[in-house]
Amino acid sequence: MAHIGKTLLFSLLVCVLLVSGCETAGQGTNRRGTSRPRVKEKTPQERKEELLELINSRFVDPRLHLELAVIYLDEQNWEEAKYHYSAAISFDPVCWPAQAGLVKIEKLQGRTAEANAAAGVYMNQVAASAKKSLKLAMAFDQQKLDEQALLCYQQALLVDPEFPETHRQIAYFYLERGDKAQAEKYFVESFNLNPFQPDVAEQLGLLGVTIESPQTTIDEDMLLDEGAPEQDKSNM
Repeated sequence: MAHIGKTLLFSLLVCVLLVSGCETAGQGTNRRGTSRPRVKEKTPQERKEELLELINSRFVDPRLHLELAVIYLDEQNWEEAKYHYSAAISFDPVCWPAQAGLVKIEKLQGRTAEANAAAGVYMNQVAASAKKSLKLAMAFDQQKLDEQALLCYQQALLVDPEFPETHRQIAYFYLERGDKAQAEKYFVESFNLNPFQPDVAEQLGLLGVTIESPQTTIDEDMLLDEGAPEQDKSNM
């Protein structure tokens, strides 16, 4: 009976961790988001030792493996980084930052064919979803895997060309690489699909693009159809 209880507890823990995911773990500040508050900054070595201790008791937590993999990647300890990226994926199959990390390792080791093959596998896994393709593209983007990121962004557009967030992220991709013409193109597309984006409006203004603020207008014929009183024009 005790054995059954432990098994159920372990299964519940795995389910909770899969729901929470590792999408933002180990990523620090999102370049198009807000930074998370930090109480005290630890050295990478201190954090690594802390993570190794935590993993002993929470081995199935993909976020711990992901954060540790990032530290090992910075240290160029490829084998340990690959091990913990793979562990993160085993406990969270849609851990896109870990997938991008594995591709990055192959790239850094000069294994371009292997990097492209791995990226292709991950892209195929999300090929039917614009939102998932976008998240994978952003993970590639964060790792500065420009070729893979752009291919994945384009995949997201093919699935749903009217999803404004994809256009927005591609615009930032080009803007951060100094291609203002392409950035403007995608910012305009994103704004046309959803004009209620303050940051997009701001970027378009900085790029010298004049835009009109979205306004809610009332069609007079629509009001008349609904029985609204006709405007008195006798004094006009």
